[in-house]
Amino acid sequence: MSNYGIQQPMKKLGLTVSQRVAYKLTTKRERGDSVADNLLNQKFNPVAASQVWAGYVTYFRTLEGWMYLAIYTPGELSVGIQISA
Repeated sequence: MSNYGIQQPMKKLGLTVSQRVAYKLTTKRERGDSVADNLLNQKFNPVAASQVWAGYVTYFRTLEGWMYLAIYTPGELSVGIQISA
């Protein structure tokens, strides 16, 4: 179906298209700020246990407000999970 074929029924129904921004810069560094060293150097397979730990923080909207989820793991097994409002 062509764009024109879609535009006409949408116009009759009073519908409009709104497109989300694809990418938004959320972290802005100052010119003098330092960057942490890359200690892992793309070596994702440590030779012994507990040599490399990873963490992940995300947030999501619920009916009660924003919830924050933090996960800490020394590899494939998650050892710490925290959810807070």
